[in-house]
Amino acid sequence: MDTPRDRNRAFNGDIVVIKPMEQDRGRVVQILQKTSRTGFLQGALRPGNGGPIFIPMNRSDPIFMPSSIAPELLDPSATNPKCRLDLGTLVWTEYDLHPKGAVSSQLSGYSALKSPAKQENDGVHKPGKPDTVSVKDRAPAGRGPAKRPFFKKYMSLPVARAGVRGGIFFEGKIRINQKNPMEAYTSLPAFKVDVLFDGKNVRNRALDGDQVIFQLLPMKSWPLLVGERPGSSQEGKRPLGEVVQVTRADPNAEYSGVLAWNGQELQEQLKTDSPKGTFFSNETWVIFNPTSARVPFLRIMRADLSQVVTDLGRTGCAGQLFMAKIVSWDEEHQLPIGTVTRHLGPIAAVEPETEALLLQNKVDFSEFSQPVLDCLSPTPWTISEAEIKVRRDFRAHRVFSIDPTTARDLDDALSCVLLPSGNYEIGVHIADVSYFVTPGTALDAVAQERATTVYVVQKAIPMLPRLLCEELCSLNAGQDRCAFSVVFTMTPEAVILDRWFGRTVIRSCAKMSYDHAQDIIDGNADAVLPKIHDGHSVEEVKQDVLALYRLSLHLRRGRFEHGVLSLKQPKLFFRLGEDGLPQTCGVYPLKESNRLIEEFMLLANMAVAEKIHQSFPGEALLRRHPHPLDQGMYTVIETARRVGITLDDSTALALQHSLDAVTDPLKNAVMQHLCIKPMQPALYFSSGTMEETGDFDHYALGVKFYTHFTSPIRRYADVVVHRELLAACQQDLRGPGCYDKVLVAPTAEVSRISDTCNLKKKLAKVAQDGSARLFLCLYIQRFGMMATEGVICECRESSFVMVIPEFGFEKMVKYTDLEGIYDPSAVLGVERPDGAALARITWASTEVWSLCATRPLVDVDPVISLPAGGLGMYAMRPVVDIRTMEPVKLRGEPRHKTTELRIFDRISVRLEADVSRSPVDVLITIVGPAGPKRA
Repeated sequence: MDTPRDRNRAFNGDIVVIKPMEQDRGRVVQILQKTSRTGFLQGALRPGNGGPIFIPMNRSDPIFMPSSIAPELLDPSATNPKCRLDLGTLVWTEYDLHPKGAVSSQLSGYSALKSPAKQENDGVHKPGKPDTVSVKDRAPAGRGPAKRPFFKKYMSLPVARAGVRGGIFFEGKIRINQKNPMEAYTSLPAFKVDVLFDGKNVRNRALDGDQVIFQLLPMKSWPLLVGERPGSSQEGKRPLGEVVQVTRADPNAEYSGVLAWNGQELQEQLKTDSPKGTFFSNETWVIFNPTSARVPFLRIMRADLSQVVTDLGRTGCAGQLFMAKIVSWDEEHQLPIGTVTRHLGPIAAVEPETEALLLQNKVDFSEFSQPVLDCLSPTPWTISEAEIKVRRDFRAHRVFSIDPTTARDLDDALSCVLLPSGNYEIGVHIADVSYFVTPGTALDAVAQERATTVYVVQKAIPMLPRLLCEELCSLNAGQDRCAFSVVFTMTPEAVILDRWFGRTVIRSCAKMSYDHAQDIIDGNADAVLPKIHDGHSVEEVKQDVLALYRLSLHLRRGRFEHGVLSLKQPKLFFRLGEDGLPQTCGVYPLKESNRLIEEFMLLANMAVAEKIHQSFPGEALLRRHPHPLDQGMYTVIETARRVGITLDDSTALALQHSLDAVTDPLKNAVMQHLCIKPMQPALYFSSGTMEETGDFDHYALGVKFYTHFTSPIRRYADVVVHRELLAACQQDLRGPGCYDKVLVAPTAEVSRISDTCNLKKKLAKVAQDGSARLFLCLYIQRFGMMATEGVICECRESSFVMVIPEFGFEKMVKYTDLEGIYDPSAVLGVERPDGAALARITWASTEVWSLCATRPLVDVDPVISLPAGGLGMYAMRPVVDIRTMEPVKLRGEPRHKTTELRIFDRISVRLEADVSRSPVDVLITIVGPAGPKRA
């Protein structure tokens, strides 16, 4: 827009709609939002062809034709008189090339021209800024000038919506970085990388998960991407955004945290000596310090504190967890106003910490209401003869379940029949939850709202009432139960010849655990199986399990040959004592029996996905897995290349082959861990919302159609899929379009349900991970300081990242936190000549290092023989003398004064539990300067 006519009366800072013209020009066709047209413009009068003209000091403002001029400015003796134009007199019609306004003299010694701050306080218009920067007009009478606001005023929603329609603004969901809350992101289809909101000001009071409208900042301000893949179309920059309106937020969101009564207490809670928070020291406010870094501090008026807080008093609130929510947050204030909603209990106690996790992640753990319970069938309950007649009867088949030892909601079972042809009939039988949960009922509404069962360490928060989960729907042994089955006919090599879908009635003959099935697979002659019902023999069940195992091996081999990516994510398990605290802890082992069940569940899910998409191509609820983030994956590839490992991410199959080629178990585990980071989460979606079926792909599984069908007791998405499958079966019997219409929701409704399920699944995982971390800390606290081994997986400028294989978690360690460093500045993140990152640490002394540990390992001799040269891995294991239960001190001489850490290095570390604040965390310290072990 190189002419005033192209700008079409738009001022600098106006938000406009532009029509593209020839030769890279554009013309303003509509002004969506104007900057302030109040105050004054500073400038000077100059002679023009048609008389005097007013030229503003800011060259981005237009030249004005004065509608009137103060007499003193017309004095011919005046030399270049300084003056100002009153924007309140602005007139600019479509017939005028230049705007008009009244020009007056500058009366205050021109000091406003020298001081921008003074110019603002005088009410002078600052071009390009919204109305919120005009401060004088907002200052209450008698209180002096107001402070400059911390945030920009939100744009009106109609204007923001018009900007989205015009392509000026964009809409997305905010994701705040937990490790660095100054950074937030959202996704735009036009960019391969996420849009960055760099700083709290441009995020403009938006919280994690809020739906926002935002604008892109000028491209010249975009930061360069680090580790960009060659050939990228994004010009090596990450787009920056600024929020202009929040369109959807959760007004009832609650956050856990602690109370700080002044700035000093806040500093102690933050464990910092910085002056952050000292301005909170006053008698009006209490500061709520949230446990999540994604949430800002909240200001809570002392007069508004609940009676519970008042009763506890300032001393009683120390070390206590509370829940609070945001009441209001205007642009004038850096922090929102909040209110305390409830008192949970002491920090690091199991129930208060668990309740905080559940509340903060919007997990409904309340009792089911009476209207919901009224939807359940009365007990004792049996399947009616009329219902049995419309179902395929599998009660004479050997059907059995294989689940975790502690499982009570059994939603899947298998049957295996050897046919006369030598082929097999394999039944995958799933609890028919949709028979009990019908659309439009109170039970269906609460299941849809909860969307998933949430498993924390000590309990499960069910999606459905326990009577339904554990009795009416659960495929308990020796009881007739309704099921929805997929029956496959396959060869001994697991080639699928035929498949059948339909409602069935089954009677499980045994409830087996994974350990029972594994004993059968291993040929353990001493294995003891659970009770076998209905006249079936133990030997028959064993033969069925072995046949299923052989078929599962063929299925797994076939999947991997066609392109499957399998990345192992360790999962912690705990055994709790009578006091509810952890007695043992470890990484949950995956056995062949787990993989047996996994193969047949995957097979059923894929078959059902194809069926419902074939029957309802616009309404099928499916599950897709997007490709990994390009930039993140390229960073992993470059890291691997620098240590001599080649990764090919062109397809999931190629990446899996690359990982399989890393034969060293330690290096393979580290590479898998790194590859998990750029992976995007799998998502539910409605098939009618995707234009191309190529967007349906499940990257990790390497299939075009996938869904969830096999766990309807604990996932609402599976209930929806059951209904769609039933409608598809009805249509097969009755003809096209002939099915119960209530079973298949419209595309928009399926999409809404998918979004709910995606959100609830994400929040449930956050709660579950937080619960595992809580119990790990309690375990470490119970048995004392622990020594174990860590593996370096990343080296950065100021920190390194390690994985703790024994407990399956990752931890970042700052160099400045390492004990024994004589000078923190001596810790350098550098590169070797081959480009591989390393960290060089110089230690303060060569004194003897010792460790006193208290975790009992009864199989270790308390007499320790240290290897030559220092403390080895096994010497540093925590040991007690089993005769006296007294800790044994391990001593050794350090080998090196300077340590170099590289990726794949194994180093001895010490784990401690920090239970002084919430959320509790694990602290890691390198044990002495002994040299790392090279993989």
